[in-house]
Amino acid sequence: MYGGDVERVGFVLKNGKVIEVQNICENPAEGFDVSGEDIALYALTARATWHTHPNASHNLSANDFNTFLNWPELDHYIIGNDGIRKYIVEDGEVLIA
Repeated sequence: MYGGDVERVGFVLKNGKVIEVQNICENPAEGFDVSGEDIALYALTARATWHTHPNASHNLSANDFNTFLNWPELDHYIIGNDGIRKYIVEDGEVLIA
């Protein structure tokens, strides 16, 4: 949908539907940001977030860590060139699930 060598981002809804939203980050090749409108639209029905690391591994970045801490109730998936990794937040720590 928003391809190229930029990070793609979205939500997995509680009904299982996967939604992609626009990455509004200033430098979308290096990070992701979601609009307030998209957060308002999907936050209450989401069970997980997902984003890609184009041309990189599924390892957690410092920005990912901080973002995931802001959404402790959700699971988080990073899709890298080496596969998909799931992260959870437990007791204030971001863990590989």
